[in-house]
Amino acid sequence: MRVACVFALLIATSTSRASGPGAPPTESQVEVYWSRLLVPDAIATSLLVVGFAALSGEEPAPGGAVLALAGAVTYALGAPLVHGARNNNGPAFASLGLRVALPAASAWLAGRTGDDDDETNRRIRLGLFAGMLTAVVIDHALLARQTVEVAPRRWSPTAVPSQDGVSLGIAGTF
Repeated sequence: MRVACVFALLIATSTSRASGPGAPPTESQVEVYWSRLLVPDAIATSLLVVGFAALSGEEPAPGGAVLALAGAVTYALGAPLVHGARNNNGPAFASLGLRVALPAASAWLAGRTGDDDDETNRRIRLGLFAGMLTAVVIDHALLARQTVEVAPRRWSPTAVPSQDGVSLGIAGTF
């Protein structure tokens, strides 16, 4: 009799009943993936720093321009490709636009304010860097998120009667 009561109680409290025809119910969850953008940004920064370091000085190294160009291309396309690989196409195009337009606009604005050529070049480089940093921060903070559908967590108690008693347990999807 006790086994029958326990079995009836477990079946009555079960939460894994079928919810009708079709797919199981899903819940929306926002997934943030800014850490995955760090890899292309770190590679781009490294290439840019090494490339510009090789170009500075009395005799520029021959590979400096290639490294700087590779860093600029990686900076512009790396994070948008990560967004696109996650099928997050809107943020991919927004990231590309930010990473091209912000540095160009800030360098252009900074270059309009100087009178001396050396001062103007310094301001252009500073504006370019500020625009790049701003684009990266906006990309990581606002664009690197995606709403995904996940199956809800479900559980149900189990009871298996036997000749020696009953085995109780919990089964579920976590």
